[in-house]
Amino acid sequence: MMQYLIGAGIVGIILYFLFIGGVLIWPLINVIAYLKVLIFPRAIRKKYGSNIAAVSKNSFDQEITKEDENEIINLVAQRKELINSLKKLESDLAALGELSRNKDGSISQRSNKGKEGQRLTDLIPSVEAQISEVNDTGWRLENKPYFAWHEWSSRFGRYLGNRDSIIFMIVGFPIFFATIVHFNLLELPNAIFTDIAEIYLYIVFVAPMVDFFDTSLFKEGAFSLFISYDYAVLLTERYNTVYTLYNWIIVTLPMPLLTLFIYFVSRGIHVNKTKSAEPELRGQFEISL
Repeated sequence: MMQYLIGAGIVGIILYFLFIGGVLIWPLINVIAYLKVLIFPRAIRKKYGSNIAAVSKNSFDQEITKEDENEIINLVAQRKELINSLKKLESDLAALGELSRNKDGSISQRSNKGKEGQRLTDLIPSVEAQISEVNDTGWRLENKPYFAWHEWSSRFGRYLGNRDSIIFMIVGFPIFFATIVHFNLLELPNAIFTDIAEIYLYIVFVAPMVDFFDTSLFKEGAFSLFISYDYAVLLTERYNTVYTLYNWIIVTLPMPLLTLFIYFVSRGIHVNKTKSAEPELRGQFEISL
């Protein structure tokens, strides 16, 4: 029992720091995600760019190459041949008439007629499977413009969604801090904008670390690169009474949730704009050249 409690405690601590770390670095993750697609765009976005006005439904037709067209011609011929073979097998099977059956429903193979019937019965599913495979291959080839558009559209939406959420962060954080001051959401007497900024830094970064360790954690190592030991001590002395669950929720959660909301709304808007260039998605293998 003790081992389970210790294990649960360790897992709880790990989850705690993962959650706290996520809350701490989410703006950085957002910025890195945007810079990655800005500096190192995928080939599909390089090819079709980020200007919707310059893209039309016909823009993606280039995805079907000459080799693809030749392959489609071969597939059409192959499918026709397979369909004819299937029709002949079914016709030959029907020509055998009523076949004797075993008790389990299978064809009796005691006669040559039964053996031939079983052979034809076994061949039909194989030919049907080949036709299905040909149709699937052809469908994927003729819909390459749509698949390219879909990939471009989704990456276009993510790219601009990240951009818009970063703009929201730049504008939103000052407004968020000003809102806390204006409505005195933390119930602090005479709190000003800089106080809320320091409280945010303390509650989001310093306090969760001090909960498990102490301020000496900021004397050296990675944490000291972000906040000096003296400043960590100052924040702890000044705001330790402010670190409550209510204040943590008020200070920590709104901006990540709002930014995530802005990202999804923005991405949806930008993806919807790309629908003007959406090629037709064919429902079946129907090109015949």
